[in-house]
Amino acid sequence: MIIEKVNKVFEQYGCKLVFLFDEGEVYSEELEQVKDEFKVLKVSSNYFKSKYLLEFELINEPRVLVYEPIGRPAGKKKRVLSLARSFAGQS
Repeated sequence: MIIEKVNKVFEQYGCKLVFLFDEGEVYSEELEQVKDEFKVLKVSSNYFKSKYLLEFELINEPRVLVYEPIGRPAGKKKRVLSLARSFAGQS
């Protein structure tokens, strides 16, 4: 179900990058089943590794879901914007 919703966001807005915050990891198992629809970057506690993967290894992917297994951050907007800018600035 979440895969269809994410695909709809990609199609509706024509974006290459979508963020999903999932406190409680409700969608974790379903996202492991993603095949060709889009790439999933699960943000780990190693934020710099996640940023590196986004900037250098996933940059040419047409669709990337940035999956953060936490609730939507209230005070960490800079972190999210940093990841988004990394991806947007290279394309």
